[in-house]
Amino acid sequence: MNKINTLLLAALLATSSAHAHGIYFAQRATQTALIYGIGADDLDSVKRLPLVQSTSGYDADFNPIATKLRVAGPLLLVDSESQPTVVSAVWLSLDGGK
Repeated sequence: MNKINTLLLAALLATSSAHAHGIYFAQRATQTALIYGIGADDLDSVKRLPLVQSTSGYDADFNPIATKLRVAGPLLLVDSESQPTVVSAVWLSLDGGK
């Protein structure tokens, strides 16, 4: 069991160190924001907007909802016609890969 836990921990560490930046969505007040970066580096999300190729939103029945990103100070907020249940984004990594 210890060997399995050690292997899992090693795999997690290797995976997390392989990606220099993370991308995720977070609730900010009453709006959803796209966060692109890790730790204090996520304040550079607006600078990375050109790397975001597309965003998509879906309602509870997984019907598409029109979404776009809007710059609001240091954040990229998700604008949509109604509150999405699921939001996704496609971006280019800083090394040019996806």
